[in-house]
Amino acid sequence: MKVFTEFFLILALGCSLGCNNVKDLQPIDPEVVPPTAVEALKRRYPSADDILMKTLVLNKLWHTSFKSNASQYETQLSATAIVGPVIRKADGDFSFYKSLTDQLSIKGGEFSDLRIVEGTTKNIGPIIYYDALMNYRLNGKSYQLHYSSVGESDQIRLISNFSTYYVLQPEDIPQQIVKFFSDNSLSLVDNDIYVFVDPAGLKTYRAYLKALWAPNPAHYAICFDKDFNLTWIGQNSDGSAVVPTVNSEIGRAELLAKSSKYIIDFKPIVGAFQTSFKGLQSVRYLFTKTNFETDGGSSKSIVESWQILTNPASEPVLSEEYMGYITRN
Repeated sequence: MKVFTEFFLILALGCSLGCNNVKDLQPIDPEVVPPTAVEALKRRYPSADDILMKTLVLNKLWHTSFKSNASQYETQLSATAIVGPVIRKADGDFSFYKSLTDQLSIKGGEFSDLRIVEGTTKNIGPIIYYDALMNYRLNGKSYQLHYSSVGESDQIRLISNFSTYYVLQPEDIPQQIVKFFSDNSLSLVDNDIYVFVDPAGLKTYRAYLKALWAPNPAHYAICFDKDFNLTWIGQNSDGSAVVPTVNSEIGRAELLAKSSKYIIDFKPIVGAFQTSFKGLQSVRYLFTKTNFETDGGSSKSIVESWQILTNPASEPVLSEEYMGYITRN
């Protein structure tokens, strides 16, 4: 079924699918939305209605939002299956999450857009390590906040500069990235290529070793901008080892000061590093903070960290990631 539109069209599906409407947001190219994609959604959510499909990979992958039983959902659809976790828009009661951030150094931020991951869909597509996600604005910057609960621990994660991501199939990887791996004798088959989309719709690309299961920049990320230029890499082009050190030993003093302006009372630890790859300097700054509190017969530990990925040309950083763990003992 073709959708021809300058902005978006409403496509009437056959009555065998409930005569629902599918809106496609592909503004330039005529788009094919195969009935099998909607059939896959309807198998899991028979009452799905008001289906809105936005192209991620032409003719292959769509970000899909829909309503079912009075709730609003979003997921990712291929031509034949749901290929991402299903996320439900929640009522906006942030009191529980605020009670956690109030115990952390990131307290005082503004919450919005609470969404809950449907538990039975967490293992669809890239592994998801969070139970809820929401927007969080702190010190004038916008982050996506992920919450997860594991045993006696609550985990809060803040990630800058993106609103969604998806994984490319090998045949869809841009040729510029394929060429970079080939020219530098790097193994593309050992990596997944993630596309990160920021709130303004700007795409950037990252390669992660498949063995990591989910995005975890550390030593492994290879980052490209929207034009496929290399912006950050955790290895040296001459093959020499990456040497962990402390923040003050790498980068420039003014870069460190600018990058860590709001990171107060955190201690730098060994784990920071700087690499050189054909003239590109990549820097990883790392900060940590630990507190242990007791109250009668109970106790809790709080471990926090900030990781900042940057290079001398970025203004001021490429990526900021915060992790906070509250563990009850």
